Amino acid sequence: MDLAVVEKTLQEEMSSLRAPGAAMVVLEGGRAVLVKGYGVRSAEDPVAVNEKTLFRLGSTAKVFTALAALRLATDGRLDLHAPIGGHAVFGKVTMHQLLSHQAGLRDDAPQNGPHDESALGRHVETYGEDFVLAPPGKLFSYSNPGYVLAGHVIERITGKPFAAAVHELVLAPYGMTASTYRPFEAMMHPLALPHDPAGKLIRPFPDHAGAWPPGSLFSNAEDMARFLSRALPEDLRKAKAASTGSGQQYSYGVLLEEGRLFHTGARAGYGSRFEIYPEQGVAVFLAGNRTGALFSRTAAALRGQVTAATARKVIAAIGMEEGEARQLAGMYVNRGALRAELVFGEGALRLKAGARTIAIQKLGDNLYRAPGGAQLEQFRIVRDEAGNPAYLCAEVWCLKKQ
Repeated sequence: MDLAVVEKTLQEEMSSLRAPGAAMVVLEGGRAVLVKGYGVRSAEDPVAVNEKTLFRLGSTAKVFTALAALRLATDGRLDLHAPIGGHAVFGKVTMHQLLSHQAGLRDDAPQNGPHDESALGRHVETYGEDFVLAPPGKLFSYSNPGYVLAGHVIERITGKPFAAAVHELVLAPYGMTASTYRPFEAMMHPLALPHDPAGKLIRPFPDHAGAWPPGSLFSNAEDMARFLSRALPEDLRKAKAASTGSGQQYSYGVLLEEGRLFHTGARAGYGSRFEIYPEQGVAVFLAGNRTGALFSRTAAALRGQVTAATARKVIAAIGMEEGEARQLAGMYVNRGALRAELVFGEGALRLKAGARTIAIQKLGDNLYRAPGGAQLEQFRIVRDEAGNPAYLCAEVWCLKKQ
């Protein structure tokens, strides 16, 4: 593997993203061949990032919540397929459904809120009927609140705050000595500070203790190298749920696609990803201190060296009947800005994208494409029992027709 090429790509991508700092880990055959920091911890106080510098991971950290639940299941303290109980609206969903995004919850990702750890219990009580997207088990739709609920179940079972429970169940056994969910603990280590997309420091420090379980772990290159040097438990990889939109498989905190296991994470001030290639014995971790710094080009450069590139199959468009187009038109909503409006006019179905509209092409049975539509580049329609459009599913989210 030509790591010099990958490092050059990372540094170029840091510049284009305006990410002040980054960390990268590369393992081959379970051995770390690169554990390194790049850039600076803060644009205002340019201290160099190193392998001990903590970054907040975002949704990449979902795997640690999932591993904590699996540990409790292995110890006989949790039945993954039994109702979680203890919640007026979502008490009948199971931990399996929460961890595999099949519990029927809408998505939501508050970045700021209370800092005391009792906030998790209070936060889940705000989940009412307005958080219901679909009946449990009906479809896959990515949901951060599902992992918040899972974290609260872990608290109930262990009798400990979520951060302490995950440290005991997962972080300590993996040797992740610096990793923590607690900002005041993170500040006792070298810490990369959060920056917005313009590369400016975010003040005040974004934090919501009630929403730690889906993606608020602080970790560094050293700890992630220890984590990635060990194979993920087979139980975690077997619990798959199909993503209706992308066709990928989602396990507990891990996406599976064409010989790789991966996850990305984006939150206020940070971004990260890990990618694992079991057949080649390669694992990669990337993190940056800029909102949504996923380092996609760097990951692609690594992927190109690890696997043989395969051309993506282009699906040809087919004709769409006017009646079908009229039936699909409408507003589809998950929560907040996660929505899409399909409109019918002048004999064609279109996606409204700001001030412009994009003509929608039919690709197959309930499969469609909106060229240039970003997350809606390709989507599926899930119909109800009467055959009417009920959900629009794209990437890892489903949106309900209003």
